[in-house]
Amino acid sequence: MNLGLGNATVFSILIKGSNIFAGTGGGVFLSTNNGARWNEVNLGLSAYVSIYALAESDSNLFAGTGGDGVFLSDDNGSNWRAVNSGLPTNNIWVSSFLAIKGNLFASTAKGMFVSTNNGTNWAAVTMGLPVDVTFPLRATVNTLALAGTNLFAGTNGHGIYLSTDTGANWSAINSGLTDTCILSLLVNGAKIFAGTSSGIFLSSDNGTSWTAVNSGLPPNSMVKTLTAFGTNLFAGTANGVYRSSDNGNNWLAVNVGMTNSSTYSLSYFKSTLVAGTNNDVSLSNNNGLNWTTGSSFPGNTSVVAFAMNETYIFAGTKGWGMYSSSDNGATWIPIDSGLPLTTYISSLALSGPNLFAGTGNANLAGHQTGGIGIYFSSNNGINWTPVNTGLLDYNIISLAAKGVNVFAGTYSGIDLDPV
Repeated sequence: MNLGLGNATVFSILIKGSNIFAGTGGGVFLSTNNGARWNEVNLGLSAYVSIYALAESDSNLFAGTGGDGVFLSDDNGSNWRAVNSGLPTNNIWVSSFLAIKGNLFASTAKGMFVSTNNGTNWAAVTMGLPVDVTFPLRATVNTLALAGTNLFAGTNGHGIYLSTDTGANWSAINSGLTDTCILSLLVNGAKIFAGTSSGIFLSSDNGTSWTAVNSGLPPNSMVKTLTAFGTNLFAGTANGVYRSSDNGNNWLAVNVGMTNSSTYSLSYFKSTLVAGTNNDVSLSNNNGLNWTTGSSFPGNTSVVAFAMNETYIFAGTKGWGMYSSSDNGATWIPIDSGLPLTTYISSLALSGPNLFAGTGNANLAGHQTGGIGIYFSSNNGINWTPVNTGLLDYNIISLAAKGVNVFAGTYSGIDLDPV
């Protein structure tokens, strides 16, 4: 379910109509077909930026980044622009958003801010909130939640704070909390759940008092995300996803089929539970009993090039070389003999029995660090050799074959190689 996304770490998920947006360690990705295929939607975002929070407000999308503040898209993610007026000027880490009646709240490394005009301007709303000087690059406020007219803020080491006046003033509400590192909050009816670095707490009196509800969870579970669907609660932890059908009194592990259990985000798309994990997006259509992921395609990176002949599908990846499939994509095997490690395959072309791969080097994160030209295989990718004589630019953007000629598009123009 991760074609185009690779095994990226997914920090945040936003459902908008029929679209699923994933905030990752490498920007924003969009799926319009229930997670089967993903496309980068990063135009205007800072290069290789991590997206820790996503939100929708007045039909606009907002992306909270790890160091570059807030970005806004008014065209469903096609284009982004920075909207940081009024926010601190350096290292603006945004960990969460909450939209309330035209107000958008953003928790940052320098406190909480609110915008009343879709991010055009921001103003601090930190009266009564603590300042965490020990971890200046980590957001003091990790998570936000709304219950009626009450706004709750989960902080990094200072517990939970409540505002009854739309964020103007805050007061601590930590009675019964034995862990004050709050990672997630969930309002479900009259109950409020708090996910912490060591388990889950429940309040049935609007935050006045809290009780631990960890039966079935591993000891000291780090609960990074919480969501509810129907009568079920779901907790995403460092040990996987857990489900409760009795308001948190008991929890059951529901991880069958997940390739990576560390879960950063949970959301629902129609009747599908969507989990963002340490290296993929997993989906469940039966309340977590079973999960499907991108296990049909290997590699920790995006697939950027395809070529096909009568027997094989060839896939070039972003930093993990070449793969082939002989069963219509059900399974894939690496075909890298002769290719350098961490090769970024930018383009592919077939000319008769010959397969050509245009490359650019990439590090393990898939970031290009310089081109290494064109490679050639005459045995369906089993072995590769460089064919770069006459190339003026080794950064290959595109390849095309016509008859006996292979054309290479580079940053310096087009090169022709007669086969």
